[in-house]
Amino acid sequence: VILLAGGRDAAGDLFWPTSNYLGNMAYTTFQRRRLVKEKMFYLNDRQAQDVDRDGFQEDVDAGATMGAWEEAWDWARTRVSADSPLYVYLVGKGSPIGLEIGAGENLTVAQLLEDVNTLEGATGVEVTLIVEASHSGNFIRDLSNAGRPVIASTGSGLAFYQAEGFISFSQYFLTDLFQGKSLQEAFVHSDQILRNLPGRFRDQDPGLEAEGNLIPNQPGDYLQTIDAIIGAPFELGDLSPEIKTGSLAAVTGGVGKRVVTQNRPITKDPLGPRLKLAQPQALQGVEIAARVDDAEGSLQTVRAIIIPPAADDEVEAELTAYPEIELLPDGSGRWVGIYNEFLAEGLYPVIIYALDSAGNAAEPLRTTVLVEPPPPLPTGDFDGDGLVEFSDFFMFADAFGTENPAFDLDGSGMVDFADFFLFADAFGGPLGKLLELAEEMLVLPTAYALSAPYPNPFNSEVVVRYSLPRECEVELVVYNALGQVVRRLVEGHQRMGHHRVVWDGRDGTGRSLATGTYIVEMKAGEWLSDGSRPVDLRFRKVRKVAFLK
Repeated sequence: VILLAGGRDAAGDLFWPTSNYLGNMAYTTFQRRRLVKEKMFYLNDRQAQDVDRDGFQEDVDAGATMGAWEEAWDWARTRVSADSPLYVYLVGKGSPIGLEIGAGENLTVAQLLEDVNTLEGATGVEVTLIVEASHSGNFIRDLSNAGRPVIASTGSGLAFYQAEGFISFSQYFLTDLFQGKSLQEAFVHSDQILRNLPGRFRDQDPGLEAEGNLIPNQPGDYLQTIDAIIGAPFELGDLSPEIKTGSLAAVTGGVGKRVVTQNRPITKDPLGPRLKLAQPQALQGVEIAARVDDAEGSLQTVRAIIIPPAADDEVEAELTAYPEIELLPDGSGRWVGIYNEFLAEGLYPVIIYALDSAGNAAEPLRTTVLVEPPPPLPTGDFDGDGLVEFSDFFMFADAFGTENPAFDLDGSGMVDFADFFLFADAFGGPLGKLLELAEEMLVLPTAYALSAPYPNPFNSEVVVRYSLPRECEVELVVYNALGQVVRRLVEGHQRMGHHRVVWDGRDGTGRSLATGTYIVEMKAGEWLSDGSRPVDLRFRKVRKVAFLK
């Protein structure tokens, strides 16, 4: 096996941690398939690494340079034979012409083709290439025409990596190879996982070509590789962790708490259930939880990826950097975390994944959070908690008598008793207590009253104020000095409270009246809910007003 983890172990090389992780995973995968160290040549810029954790930093044979690359092929010539294949695993930052190896050095497709042809011609060995890089489909185009198997993590476009490769084609492909699956089985399963993952992963187009016709993923390619097992011909069975259930739950408890649960992996259900939350509730956070079976007892990492709406518009490179949260054991067999960044309305796919200490990956589960617009607030719900209660009344009382539009429920331009009665209709608490507070804080009337009109005398319009201690029938009529009715200002049922009406000095037909003294009379009495008029309006009050033209 020749292994290459391209890139430099330097802060400026953002892709190198991913390259290092997947290169090391490939090393341990081949080793556990009974390929001893003497049969592997590993190139990595970080040479002092104990990859197999045996206590010795002797697993990396050389740095990632073109000079070391040539050494690897010289090494292979002395060890390979026609009766066993040579595997070449490459991972790094890809380009349309090849793979970045180190500072200013690139392994081109043409160079790799020359190296492979030379070795095969000299030894008769069959080379199998596995390339994990963006644009790796170009290796299929240029290297598979001789019928050698070439597996590429994507087509001619980008490959994508989350969390330094924890979510990637190789993560799942190498997990399956370790367990003894064939190249074909591991490829098909990994391809299916990527196609069902949300985000940019589904844009990848992995390819397997083994027939030599340059067309990947055909039945013939699968037949050629269905029995190709790495190393010793044994199968370990599925030792990967298994996410048994994943769940999403609104953090806010009590009435209306919502929970959704998923128990099928992403290849069985690529969409999963959807947790719908109004935005105010989503902003309080969502609990993300999972139950994971771990046959080996070495579960190491359980995480959730959250893909915000329109996040893919911002992903223009291989490293996706979607938000993640760590799920931690809660002592009851669950792994739990809370995500508090559901800020914008829209769909948030949530992917739960798990890895054990050997790097084996569970097949992910997917659920979705749908953040919806907040529902219309009930009339009078000034604090936005979904309830109309005393806290809202105290806010209303502070605004009473002002022109604050937030509390002007009837749109009259003034926060007054008309607004209070709309509030009272929606109030969810004890109405008697509300009226007691209103009488104290808003000065609700306790008796019938007709105030003196003002200004008096007037020459344009006059304001007439009156008070009602309860719902009642009201008449407010203007008479001239002869006792004749000239204008009916109010007539009918009205609510309890302080009221005002403006008289513009005109009669009922709209004609302007002559200068003189006029009488404003108010009558009020019992209101009958069946709509019949009471016989007697017992309250009666008269006020004089002078009109000057």
